[in-house]
Amino acid sequence: MGYVLLRIWMKLVHDTRTTPFLAYFIDERWDPKIVRYRADYRSGAISLCWFFQDIFMPIATKLVAALCVPYVLAKGVFPRFGYSAAVNSTVYRFAWLVILGLGAFCYLAKVFCVELHASIRDDRYHIGKRVQDVADGSSDINS
Repeated sequence: MGYVLLRIWMKLVHDTRTTPFLAYFIDERWDPKIVRYRADYRSGAISLCWFFQDIFMPIATKLVAALCVPYVLAKGVFPRFGYSAAVNSTVYRFAWLVILGLGAFCYLAKVFCVELHASIRDDRYHIGKRVQDVADGSSDINS
């Protein structure tokens, strides 16, 4: 199963050049890693320490976080409040959807804050606008 997921991830990383919308999901820093992995795999000289540190562990930590955080919240936090079985069942069912929604909300908030900061900076420092000399109201410049 892990090998299949690795192959799918490698295919997605490789396709970011031809399919630009994948760049929103996969960082461009993965491309050199995958190229190195393919070259080492073909030559038969894969460094397992490098493979686990640069490829396996980042993917595994993201998967573990995506699976464990909703499970721990649903099973560990909500049963402590003593809700009914129907409420607990609903919490278990929608925990992953809520975490996905919170992740999307945090991502959109980050994008909004970056855009707002760039807009304020551009307006304050007149970035991208031509600055012209304007007379200060006097007709004689030398006086």
